[in-house]
Amino acid sequence: MESHTVPNAEPTNAEAFNAGSEGSPAETSPSRAITLRAIVVGLVITYLTAFWVREAEIKSVGVFVSESVPTIPAVASLLLLLAVNHLLRRRTRHAFSRGELLFIFFFVTVATTPYNCGVVRIFLAFMTAPFYFMAPENKLAEAQKFIPQWAAVHDLHAVRGFYEGLPGKPVPWDVWIVPVLVWVGFFMALWLAMACLIMLMHRPWIEKEKLGFPLFQLPLRLTDVRKEGGGVSAFLRNPVMWIGFGIAFFSDGTHMLHAVFPYLPAFGKEVSFPTFTEPPWNALGPITLFRRPILIGFGYLVSTEITFSVWATFWLERLMAVLLSALGNREPGNPYMREQGFGAFIAVALVLLYINRQHLAAIIKSSVSRQPSEGGRDRWALWGFALSVLTLVTFCRLLGMLWWVGLVYIGIFLAFALTVARIRAEVGIPLAWLFPYGMQKTMVISTLGTAPLSPGGSAATLTALATLAFMQFSNTVSFAGYQVESLRMGRFVGEKPRRILVALTGAFLIGLLLSFYFHIATFFLSGGRQCAERRLWSRLLRQLRSHQRILPRHRERRVSRCPQQAAGGGRTNGILNRLPVAGPANPVHRLSVPPAGICCGERLRAPSLVVVLLRVDCEGDRAPVRRSAALPKDRAVIPGVCPGTLLYIGGGVGNPRSSGEGHLQEVYRLFRLGDRNE
Repeated sequence: MESHTVPNAEPTNAEAFNAGSEGSPAETSPSRAITLRAIVVGLVITYLTAFWVREAEIKSVGVFVSESVPTIPAVASLLLLLAVNHLLRRRTRHAFSRGELLFIFFFVTVATTPYNCGVVRIFLAFMTAPFYFMAPENKLAEAQKFIPQWAAVHDLHAVRGFYEGLPGKPVPWDVWIVPVLVWVGFFMALWLAMACLIMLMHRPWIEKEKLGFPLFQLPLRLTDVRKEGGGVSAFLRNPVMWIGFGIAFFSDGTHMLHAVFPYLPAFGKEVSFPTFTEPPWNALGPITLFRRPILIGFGYLVSTEITFSVWATFWLERLMAVLLSALGNREPGNPYMREQGFGAFIAVALVLLYINRQHLAAIIKSSVSRQPSEGGRDRWALWGFALSVLTLVTFCRLLGMLWWVGLVYIGIFLAFALTVARIRAEVGIPLAWLFPYGMQKTMVISTLGTAPLSPGGSAATLTALATLAFMQFSNTVSFAGYQVESLRMGRFVGEKPRRILVALTGAFLIGLLLSFYFHIATFFLSGGRQCAERRLWSRLLRQLRSHQRILPRHRERRVSRCPQQAAGGGRTNGILNRLPVAGPANPVHRLSVPPAGICCGERLRAPSLVVVLLRVDCEGDRAPVRRSAALPKDRAVIPGVCPGTLLYIGGGVGNPRSSGEGHLQEVYRLFRLGDRNE
């Protein structure tokens, strides 16, 4: 089908949205979004959510309500506030404004995200495992002497209580308070560095490129309440939406009923196809399609070229593996898609900086000269970014890391954050793990080897890298997506960017402190080994055991991985320079495909195919390949969003899945630099 656009067509929702109309009239009376009562409501919801997460995620390891994008508590609270607001609007004059509702949504989203398994939970495992799993044969005692007293809990009794539980006894907060506060400061510096970087970059995305911000469409449409609609948004009054809602609700509801009543049937979460056993076709590997209604719903929020790219590039990458196998290159891991994804993410970040070089130069010039100019609006963000990065590198140095290694490691993290923010602004993929998963420390060591990282035979830098390895498994980088979306929200409600970032910084701090408190208190009550997710300890010990080989011998550079890292970046830059903007396989969109190293990204395949087929079938030749990233119709989003929300609210507190100790033995690989998969 030849792609084309319809001449003299009406403006798309994206065009209206970016022009300032949002496809609907703005609020009739200007009012601030960040108010005292909005902050109080956000704080109350955040605190109550901590109890929900404690039961659903920490104790039961069941439904990860704080891991979704946006978080389930944020969507649930928005729906609840809409119902309350409907009553307030009828009986009083104290109803929440649309801006307040949107601010509360982002406040709760940011404050509850630290509750998930990819932030505080995985960090606590990395901080304590070197002491709990210490044994003569694994030489973890050698690692302990390189970990500063302020950076971890060295009290073995306190660590044992953390893992095994001390029911009926108080938590020894006196030995935990210093490390917790120190690492809270580290997380805050990470947040501020990302926030200032996004602040420096977001204006061209909104004002010149007019990106669609697809995920912002959900709260925007839910809060679009008009008098002629009886106080209910058109989004919730659309009957087609409720048809899609009912299908997905029934589909996912069967799984919850099946968990409680095993004799009831369930649709199944995935479909696997037989694999080839003979080369070269066995290089295709297993092919599994996941049934994810929420991704089908959000898939309608983005352009057809994005969903096409997810499906098409998956097959291209699998065929690349077959081709390499046919040519005799059957090295395990080929074609190293995570390494290519790593290079691609770095390349896109560099390209984004290059494209906006004039904008950044204006900010730098204004900051140095202090002369009034357009770039002067963001000079505070420039100084904040510089101070935050300096703080992070200094922290790494105090942790024992060589200063240049710390700068490289933090630079990789911030490059990922910039690319993630761009993907969320343009593509809006609802995944918390939207980055090359587990690749930061891996690629540093694969590229350099261990010799430059251990001058004089010292393992201080390698130990510090292993301590900070939680960052390559943590979804902390996903906060960059919320930051850029909140800045777009500020444009809509008329709030200054600085006020928004200050308020959300407070939300992040509150959520971080509550997360540390509830995790530590719950683990001391029930035992971390019984509560925490098995995979968390698996990744941890996988790194720890590698410390056995740090001192006896160096690990050489992984030359097979380095060309793939460069290939991913070079191929991305080549496509960026040669393909037209409206091409069917935009490289920014390609970063969202599973082989690029995104955890759980393989679940995008089937939903993307369904969205492509539905659009082609329903819209035929009238549908251009290049579509707006904004919401095309009100009916588009619901097949996935609300069912997931209501199902989690309705019954998703526990899960029969047990945590067990079978995978605990793998955790010793946390520092094992010689492992092939590290």
